[in-house]
Amino acid sequence: DIFISLEDRCKFANSRSAELFVSLHRNSAATDVGGTEIWIESENPYRARSLAKTILGGLDEAGISDDRGVKTGYITDRNKDYYVNSHTNMTSCLVELGFITSETDNKLFDKNLDAYAQAIADAIEAHI
Repeated sequence: DIFISLEDRCKFANSRSAELFVSLHRNSAATDVGGTEIWIESENPYRARSLAKTILGGLDEAGISDDRGVKTGYITDRNKDYYVNSHTNMTSCLVELGFITSETDNKLFDKNLDAYAQAIADAIEAHI
């Protein structure tokens, strides 16, 4: 297990002419919140929104605590984008699989990890 920079991840996907880029994360917050959300680019997000909605629907069925929806841009500035969404040449999204600071989300993540993975894989296949 090694760390690969965001720049190198995007360069790799771009050099391979990938069709999709799906980045998986766990969220965190200082307050007691939970749920899954997906971030997409702020400009022309039609294909990304379709992919994100498909993934979120599958994750809902797999048992997430709360569907926080599809969001565009960046958490502090909706006119900017997360690096992976702004530096890839293909449809991309950043999936926040619950809050690592939420006891409920952590229990669901541990319990449903395989179901989450299958839901994401099924959504990617359906999207393609």
